[in-house]
Amino acid sequence: MAEYLEREDKYDVDADFAVPDLTAVVAGTHGEAVHVRLENTYFDTADGALRARGLLLRRRIGGSDEGWQLKVPEGNARVELQEPLGDGEQIPAALLDVVEGVRLRQPLEPVVRMTTERGIDRILGADGDLLLEVADDRVEAEDLRSGGASLRWREVEVELAAAAPTVLDDVRESMLAAGAEVSSASSKLVKVLGSTNGSFDGARAARALAEYISTQAEEILRGDVALRRGIDPIHKTRVAIRRLRSTMRVFGDLLDAPADFEQELKLFAGLLGEVRDRQVQRAHFADDIAALPPEHVLGSVAADLDAHLLGEQLRAREVVTKAMTTARYTALLEVVTAWAAQPPIAAGVGGKKLRAAVSKATRKADKRLAAALKSDDDEALHSARKSAKRARYAAELGDGLLGNKKAKRLVKRYKKIQTHLGDHQDSVVAAETLWRAATRSADAGGANGFTYGLLFAREQARADAAVAAVRRR
Repeated sequence: MAEYLEREDKYDVDADFAVPDLTAVVAGTHGEAVHVRLENTYFDTADGALRARGLLLRRRIGGSDEGWQLKVPEGNARVELQEPLGDGEQIPAALLDVVEGVRLRQPLEPVVRMTTERGIDRILGADGDLLLEVADDRVEAEDLRSGGASLRWREVEVELAAAAPTVLDDVRESMLAAGAEVSSASSKLVKVLGSTNGSFDGARAARALAEYISTQAEEILRGDVALRRGIDPIHKTRVAIRRLRSTMRVFGDLLDAPADFEQELKLFAGLLGEVRDRQVQRAHFADDIAALPPEHVLGSVAADLDAHLLGEQLRAREVVTKAMTTARYTALLEVVTAWAAQPPIAAGVGGKKLRAAVSKATRKADKRLAAALKSDDDEALHSARKSAKRARYAAELGDGLLGNKKAKRLVKRYKKIQTHLGDHQDSVVAAETLWRAATRSADAGGANGFTYGLLFAREQARADAAVAAVRRR
């Protein structure tokens, strides 16, 4: 499956608009002008599940990129996944796999048919490299859901190639000066069908809670798409699950949530954690060993540690992939999808109740921290870290609940506590990993116990320093 990153700006223009000469913007020259006719058919579920996630699936006939295309949001850009046209009837299995967690077994049907007469101006650099591609599109679109209602318009797309990203800012100045307007729609499909982005009803505090929940749910769904593409969104997805679980724990009495939903989130986050922990440890140990004097690194410590952790990481990733094929995971996604659109805020929720829940979370975090520092027990410190994390996430709801200054102050406080105690927990886990590795080495007759001992001592020192940092706060 071919992929490429698409970075472009779209402009709405009148029928008589004259596209300005953009060669001066990039110190380039015009290449050969090209005209193509494109016939695009867009596919989605009946409820617009793909469009709601910013995904565009289309079949294109005509042009150099004829075939099936799936566009996936990537920051301020999009990644386009391409598959051959084939018979033109069957959506390629590779693209169906990517959107499986979004469509949730719903069929994909044609929703819009579009014909575009496109004039292409390629702007080249001195060495012949493509710098910008300017597409002047005259579009006729048919909404297949509404019995054939049609829409016509003209737009100009400026796509970045080898030019610097800042060039798009200069292009925007030229286009606006010529009378163009930045398109209000993120895509041609959205121009026809409209955006699915909605707003939440209710009091200010309830809206803040709903928006926070929806944001985490959307991040989990983006993570699902990325995982199915075979890339690594594990950290972001895991953090979004943590935030959603934390919100359920802190504000659980104010949400109408399925009884087992939080536990299901916890189980999947645990699977992701098995992968993430190995990724972090591999990088951590590689840096630590590289920092040691060469004469203190005996035998094959670096290779042995990395090989063992890589094996565990790959096996853990296979477990994640397998879990994502189960009915249990699909049921989890169904709830996440519903919450992205309409978080289950209970009736009558107001600022007073929400602020009380935040206060309770902060009191609990402070109480657990004091007890943990008094006992100096690793498990108690780990529990205190989780409580601090919940207090931080609750405060992240911001001025919708607490007032902006107070929210920022609480977020800063608990983030620092969480970071220090996270460093402590990482060192505790790293020390256990080193102990097991040293034991394996000794059982195999290895002679590098000295190096493992050095690394072990460093982790113990780090753990102590992290706790001392919290005590100073």
